Amino acid sequence: GLFQMTNTPWENANLVYLPYCSSDAHMGDTEVELPLFGLQQFRGRRLAREAVKRLVGMKENQEIIFGGTSAGGRGSMVLVDFIHELVHESSTVYGLHDSGAYQDIQPIISGYYPFGSQCHDAYNMFTPPISSQCSELHGPDSLYKCVCGEYMLPHVMTPSQVIIHQYDSYQLSQNIGHDPKDWTYDECMYAEDPYRLGMSTTVEAIWEKEKHVVFAPACYEHGILTWGDFQNVKVDGISAQDQLISWLEDNVRLRAVSYCEGVNCQPTCPQIEMGPYSWCIDKKLTKQADKKQELIREPKPKFEM
Repeated sequence: GLFQMTNTPWENANLVYLPYCSSDAHMGDTEVELPLFGLQQFRGRRLAREAVKRLVGMKENQEIIFGGTSAGGRGSMVLVDFIHELVHESSTVYGLHDSGAYQDIQPIISGYYPFGSQCHDAYNMFTPPISSQCSELHGPDSLYKCVCGEYMLPHVMTPSQVIIHQYDSYQLSQNIGHDPKDWTYDECMYAEDPYRLGMSTTVEAIWEKEKHVVFAPACYEHGILTWGDFQNVKVDGISAQDQLISWLEDNVRLRAVSYCEGVNCQPTCPQIEMGPYSWCIDKKLTKQADKKQELIREPKPKFEM
């Protein structure tokens, strides 16, 4: 992953991994009294900022990639605009936010804590700083949206690479309750619309900002920043690492967004187990649907089209 970028200009960079132990998506610097648990400390924001101050601080002419994956990706998108104040003015800060694009939609599974509600409650509990562009857009009554990836990622002010899995396996497994092999037809349609449609809208909103790049394969996956799929998953021959290096070193934005149909349709996605309704499609396109069902039954990798 990011920690093994051999044969790139970043091969010999200093690399720091900050473990996640604060249960606050790195947003908090507070204490909260919780029923049954008593007084709890949520200090992820302080931990992340202190790491930058101690390890980089006021050294001059530093290039800093500040990012994270999953909860870390949510924290990095919220905090990155406030990292500049911790480093020397001659230094450059970039963001790298992986798998933090929470979609504010209702889940299918009854009783699940919706991601939009999670964003709302996280903002109220952790009161993180909110960058000016997002706060001006949403106003004081909806600032919780600025900790929700759907709304925040297009308005991060620091130039960033954003990694979005169009069928994010964490979000979909929570919203639906199980993996694609056990989907019903209606659950598959939910994964397409509103879920993938919402992710695609977020992708395009980010790409419209010329200071950002977005890597968006149609994989059923969550988090590639710290393992081999950072190099191995490719869209039109471009990996997340390829896109990052081209953007950082050559100021060239390589577009890497999947447009194939169906969960895990990108050939370089890690293989997953498929079921009879892992793919779904408009009934008018019955020939394509039948072809996909035949592919499911054949003893070959299920992602082949």
